[in-house]
Amino acid sequence: MLITDDYRKQHKEILELAGKLSGYLYEQKLKNEAQEA
Repeated sequence: MLITDDYRKQHKEILELAGKLSGYLYEQKLKNEAQEA
């Protein structure tokens, strides 16, 4: 039981990090496009 809870918690943290990272990369992409225009 402990292993699954721990795995789920880690998986959730990884998903949150991935979401933050993709959001950050998307913002950078928009900034770059704005600078080029």
